[in-house]
Amino acid sequence: MCNVREPSSRGEWRLAVDCCHVLLLVDSARQYGLITGGPVANVERCEDILRRGKALGYEPSEPGISFAIKGLCGDKKP
Repeated sequence: MCNVREPSSRGEWRLAVDCCHVLLLVDSARQYGLITGGPVANVERCEDILRRGKALGYEPSEPGISFAIKGLCGDKKP
C-alpha cells in the first residue's frame, strides 16, 4: 500500500483535481479500448478528491489538464 498524503494547500488541491480528472479520462479511454497502458487510476480516490475539491471550489482547469496530459506523455516543457 502506498503512503498517500491529502492535499492541504490551494496549489495541492488544484493539482490533485486536475490530475484526478486526467486519470479518470485515461481510465475511461482504456475501458473503451481506445488506449492501452498508461497509469492505473484509483477510481474511488480520484472521485473522492474531485467531489471534495468541488466542495472547496476547485474544478478541473484546461491549463492544468493540459499540463497533466503533457506530463503523462513525458513532455518536460511547461
